[in-house]
Amino acid sequence: MTVADSLTESARGEGLVLVIDDEVGIRSLLQHALEELGYTVLTAEHGAQGLELFERSADEIVLVLIDIVMPVLDGAETAIRIREQNSEIPILITSGIGDDDALHRFEDVRISGFVPKPFAPEQLAQAIAMARQGPGSWVGKESRQSALARFQGPERRGSMV
Repeated sequence: MTVADSLTESARGEGLVLVIDDEVGIRSLLQHALEELGYTVLTAEHGAQGLELFERSADEIVLVLIDIVMPVLDGAETAIRIREQNSEIPILITSGIGDDDALHRFEDVRISGFVPKPFAPEQLAQAIAMARQGPGSWVGKESRQSALARFQGPERRGSMV
C-alpha cells in the first residue's frame, strides 16, 4: 500500500460534509472528491448560505470546508459563527492564498487544517485524515517553523554538501 493509498483510507468516512466556496468548479471538485471518500456533501456559494445550511443540518454535519475569500460573508467570519454553534466540528480552510496569510486570518478561531488551492486529492485526504484525529492534530505556524528550523540546522546543511 502506498502512502497516498494509506492517506485515502484514513480519510474515508460517512456523514454529511458542508463545502462553502464561491467558485463553482472548486465546489464541484470538492464534492466529487468527498463523495469518492464516502461522504454526502452539501454545498454553499457563500458564508451566509453556508450558515443557513449548517443551522438546518448541524446534528448531521461531520466536517466543514470553508474558502477564505467569499462574497456576502467571508471564511473567517463564517468559521467563527459555526464554532459558536459547535465548538468541536472539524473545520478545514481552503484558499489560493499562502497558508501563513490564511492562518493569520484565523487567529481567533480554531481550525483543523488548511487545504491550499489548487490541491491534489492526496492533500485533501491528508487534511481530512488529520481533522478526523481530533482538535489536537492541527499543526500551527509555530510548529511548522520549529520543524523547518530543525531540518535546516547546521548539522543538516553540512551533510547535504
